[in-house]
Amino acid sequence: MISYFSIGSAYQAAHDLSKAKKNYDTALSFYKDSLATYIRIKGHIYNAIGVILEYRRDYLSAQSYYKEAIAIFKPNDTYLSSIALSNLK
Repeated sequence: MISYFSIGSAYQAAHDLSKAKKNYDTALSFYKDSLATYIRIKGHIYNAIGVILEYRRDYLSAQSYYKEAIAIFKPNDTYLSSIALSNLK
């Protein structure tokens, strides 16, 4: 699970956004119904997918993913929430 997120991050750093998104989507599918233990990871995944979608100029979809990240981070972590909010612009 976390491995897919890490692999997605590596692909994103290498600018292979298709493979990055595929791995983020796989990671998210594992965490969709998981326990609250993994809530912060889900927030990171939503934010990362939002970045990819924004890069692809799919602004409405990116905004949706950023909002999901903010909803996860806001009650738990103001720093991470502010990162997602800054992406939302």
